[in-house]
Amino acid sequence: MIIAILVFGLAMTQSRFATPVVNKILDWWGPANSSVSSAHLDFPQLNRLVSEQISAPGKVEAQHAEFLIDPFGFLPGVVWVSTLQANDGRLTLDTSSESSGFKISGVIDGFDLSNITVILARNDNKELLVSTARGSLSDGSLMVDATGGGVTLTFDGDTGVSGLTDLAGNLTATGDNLADFASVFGIAAPDTPPFDLAMHLVRDNRVWTLSDI
Repeated sequence: MIIAILVFGLAMTQSRFATPVVNKILDWWGPANSSVSSAHLDFPQLNRLVSEQISAPGKVEAQHAEFLIDPFGFLPGVVWVSTLQANDGRLTLDTSSESSGFKISGVIDGFDLSNITVILARNDNKELLVSTARGSLSDGSLMVDATGGGVTLTFDGDTGVSGLTDLAGNLTATGDNLADFASVFGIAAPDTPPFDLAMHLVRDNRVWTLSDI
């Protein structure tokens, strides 16, 4: 049995073998119509899966991603992917409380993303360009550096793991007009001159609260 597992692991270091296996797994358990153009385990670290051109239509795309796999992911309370690193892609994020469908919180824990365009669904598909985003879906920690609506922002705090219905943390924002920035998140705000703000932000379902400005 151990020899068979070792042989399978070594075979998965070859893209010609690993790619169809990964695509079949995605077909069974992944988001609808998801796929990768190539995949392989990173020898000798056989629990690191390296993938190229990942696609789940309408949800996520990435040019490159690496998944640190936990072999005990089948156990209750253990996720299959302890850390995800991805870059150069697009992520459609449902910011409503009615979000549904495939949930990644039971599959992936930590994440480290770079150069990802985030599309805010249910808000006229407004976009944020996320230069870096790091955090954990298990404890809700989140750190983001992004630009959108002519504003550069940094957030460091906590978030709910389903649809960003809850947020709490410190936000800094710099831009030319607060109204343009607020519109990205579906919030009404007056036109302002150029601004540089630091504040504490809380979102509880549909209620946004700013304090310590």
